[in-house]
Amino acid sequence: MLVEAQDRKVVSTLAGEQVTMGIRPEDMAHIMGVLSGLYSDKLLAMVREYSTNAWDAHVEAGFSGPIEVSTPSPFAPILKVRDYGLGLDIEDIRSIYSQYGRSTKRETNGQVGMLGLGSKSALTYTNQFTVTSVKNGTRTVVLVARKEDGAGTMTILGQTPTDDASGTEVAIDIKRDDVQSVQEKAVRFFSYWTPGSVIVNGAAPAHFSENALKLDDETYLVEAPSYSSRNVHHVVMGNVRYPITLPSIQNLGWNSVVALVPIGTVRPVPSREALVDGSKAEAVAADANPMVVRGKL
Repeated sequence: MLVEAQDRKVVSTLAGEQVTMGIRPEDMAHIMGVLSGLYSDKLLAMVREYSTNAWDAHVEAGFSGPIEVSTPSPFAPILKVRDYGLGLDIEDIRSIYSQYGRSTKRETNGQVGMLGLGSKSALTYTNQFTVTSVKNGTRTVVLVARKEDGAGTMTILGQTPTDDASGTEVAIDIKRDDVQSVQEKAVRFFSYWTPGSVIVNGAAPAHFSENALKLDDETYLVEAPSYSSRNVHHVVMGNVRYPITLPSIQNLGWNSVVALVPIGTVRPVPSREALVDGSKAEAVAADANPMVVRGKL
């Protein structure tokens, strides 16, 4: 996703040496520790970050088929996300998974990513996960992990020739106590994905619109799942649902507005759990503005 440009005008009357700030390699373990607290919901973060990365890979490759997700079960407690994009070779994997902030998606609104953080999100939950990718007829398997001091490492487990389709699979071991929670979060998360863009456990997930009142092609009214979520509305951008408040839309009972918007319309916080500018989101969703909503009810 295109990064929103910020116009900074700095005027200084002071003269002297300018020193550019940065991060020392030996401090990366500390930075990774700070980033491990980025997500308030680490289980949902893994589902969201790796599936949206997979979707971005399809966009980059021009592939219109669905990504494939396998949620953990008591007998196979592993979350797997597989795409059929261009795939990654060992240099690609080194670049993407070994560097925080590294992103190839900041020059387009065709893809969701931009921060270079999501591909490492599993390390906020577990100490290691596996990346298997096929590119140009070679399968590369890499273990991404954190050492005892918290620093990140990558171990190349193997490279072999293959006839398998190009693409990447991320596999994360899930604690047995978290299996059901991951399953439930995945069901809800993927219900907002564009139909045909994802297969979960071999089948298309139910779409939220099946139980919603369609106001127009971009606006729906859905029943709130709980009392606490009444009058909490949502913007869906790049298949990700973000909560917003619309003070002017009240008294809809147990109903909430869901507005579908193009990528780049609003800006998420680094965790992608909320939006940076709530007022802008409210203005965007005002195309589902109260008068229009009430007029269609």
